[in-house]
Amino acid sequence: PPPSAEARRRGRAAGRPAALGPLFRPAFRRRRAGSPNPAHRSLLRGVLRRSDRRSPPAILSRLSAPLIADLPFRLPEDFVLDPDRGFLIHRGVVAPDWTDRNGHMNVVYYRLAFDRATQAFLARIGLWDNDNDQGSTFALEDHVTYQGELHPGRGFFVTYQLLDYSEKLVHAFLRLYADPEAGDGAPTLAATCEHIGCYVDMRTRRSAPMPAAFTALLEAVAERQRGLSPGLLPPAEQGRVIGIRRRPRADSEAGTPAGTPVAAAAH
Repeated sequence: PPPSAEARRRGRAAGRPAALGPLFRPAFRRRRAGSPNPAHRSLLRGVLRRSDRRSPPAILSRLSAPLIADLPFRLPEDFVLDPDRGFLIHRGVVAPDWTDRNGHMNVVYYRLAFDRATQAFLARIGLWDNDNDQGSTFALEDHVTYQGELHPGRGFFVTYQLLDYSEKLVHAFLRLYADPEAGDGAPTLAATCEHIGCYVDMRTRRSAPMPAAFTALLEAVAERQRGLSPGLLPPAEQGRVIGIRRRPRADSEAGTPAGTPVAAAAH
C-alpha cells in the first residue's frame, strides 16, 4: 500500500524517500546501522533523484549499470580465427535421429547447430553462463541458407564472423561446414546464418544498452578480425533477399511471358 502521510513525514525527516515504499527499506536499514557498502551508498545517492521516485525499474537499470561494467567478459586466447571463415566456435556430429524422410539432416537441426554454436560462443566470452549481470541476448532475426547435405555420423563445425554492433544490437554471420570426407580434403560449406541479436535486461525483459565491458569485448573481436591480412571479407550471402531469380524470356505461354512471378501473373 502507499505510505501514509505520517510515514512520508518521518521519511522526509530521516532523509529517506518514503514514496519508494518497501523497495529500498532494507538498504536504508543497513545504512542507519553503519555497515553499508561504500560503493553501494554512493551509488544510491546518485540514483535516488526525485524524478525516479515513481519509477523503480528506471532506478534499478541505472543502479546496476556501473556494477555490470566490472564483470569478467573476455575473449579466450585459444579462440581459433580462420582467415577465411572466422572464429571456430563449435564442433558437432550429425546424430542418427536428426534425419528426415530424405535421408539427410533436417532443416530444424541446422538451426539447432547454429543455436548451440551461439550459446557456446556466448558462454566462452562470459555472457551466457553469467547470472550476475542480469543481462542476456535475444534473437531478433535470422536468415539461413542451406547449401549442402549432411548425413548421420558426419562431423561439422561452425564459425563466427562479427559484422557490426551498436549500443544494443549485434550483427553476426555464422557458417556451418561439413568435415572433409577424406583426410586431405577441404571442409564443405553446408549452411550459413546471418543473425541479429539484441542485448536484454532480464529484469524488465526489454532491450538495454550493453555493459561497457561487453562492448569492449566486441571491439576486441572486431580488432582481431581486422588484424588479419587481408582481413575477413563480407560474406557473399550477407543481406541476401529471398526470391526466385529469373532471366527475361521473349517467348510466352497462354498470354503470360515465361518467367513472370505468380503474383504478377494473377493480376
